[in-house]
Amino acid sequence: MAVKKKEVSPAPETVNEEKTKKSQNLYVLEKRSEDNMWQVKRRGSDRAIKLFKTKDEASAYVKQMAQNQGINVVTRPSKGKNKGKIQKF
Repeated sequence: MAVKKKEVSPAPETVNEEKTKKSQNLYVLEKRSEDNMWQVKRRGSDRAIKLFKTKDEASAYVKQMAQNQGINVVTRPSKGKNKGKIQKF
């Protein structure tokens, strides 16, 4: 007689860790209010990866990084009706 083994679902802690890793695999492009520089950083991080004077320079850099690493990019507009709202690139 063969004994059937029950499939064990992953522990809730493991599932939460996976969700956290996925949510952190995202680059954020936003303008800093204190010095009007554009910063590229990882979601959930306080520290900027790199600073730029213009949005065009910053977006070109972050798009290249995201493409190389297979990570998504979001931006926070600094002006207009979408100010402060996250938008995907």
